[in-house]
Amino acid sequence: MIEEKMLKGIIFDLDGTLANTLPLCVRAYQQVLLSLFQREYTASEIIAHFGRSEDGILQQLVPDQWEISFQHYLIAYEQLHWQCPEPFQGIRKLLDLLKQQHVALALVTGKGRQTTDCTLRYLGLTEYFHPIEVGSANGIVKATCIQRVLDEWQIPPQRVAYVGDSVVDMEEAHKAAVLPLRAAWGGGAFSDTGKDAPYAYATFRYVEQFMAWIEQYVEAQ
Repeated sequence: MIEEKMLKGIIFDLDGTLANTLPLCVRAYQQVLLSLFQREYTASEIIAHFGRSEDGILQQLVPDQWEISFQHYLIAYEQLHWQCPEPFQGIRKLLDLLKQQHVALALVTGKGRQTTDCTLRYLGLTEYFHPIEVGSANGIVKATCIQRVLDEWQIPPQRVAYVGDSVVDMEEAHKAAVLPLRAAWGGGAFSDTGKDAPYAYATFRYVEQFMAWIEQYVEAQ
């Protein structure tokens, strides 16, 4: 059990946590791979490689032509972003509340830098987070990224939570010794929020439910 008013910082995941961007990611891959290679990839074929940044995913899918595919992906991702025009309902209100309380906010995502910047800019969320840590082409590095955030903030891990939607997010938060909180308010077709996450300290079905929890456990500065 954690004590009331003990959290001083919250680190957020992006895809499936702040906004329903997972369908956008999948469609951008499918569009590019069909256009370049005349192959229709299923969502499951693409999602199987999630955890790496986009260049890493394409290195797995089309190793001999990943570089040109990656450039096309960046264009397609931005062009398709109209399909995800807003954060999840309540997210902006949540972030405003945390900002007003002077809670430290950061972002740790598996996305690459270009798409992360694109989405945050498109949704108007860039200014909420510092630092912003992105993924690696070589594999899942969220625990390492969380540690970098802690080092920059100089806040002990037991006073920080990581909010993410996936089972892996909870595992990585556990590795980094921060509090794993599961965002299940997305619940989309490309999310794994239906799967058990043993390391999740708490699971929130609605953003409003998370906001009520915050009032109890976050220390306003």
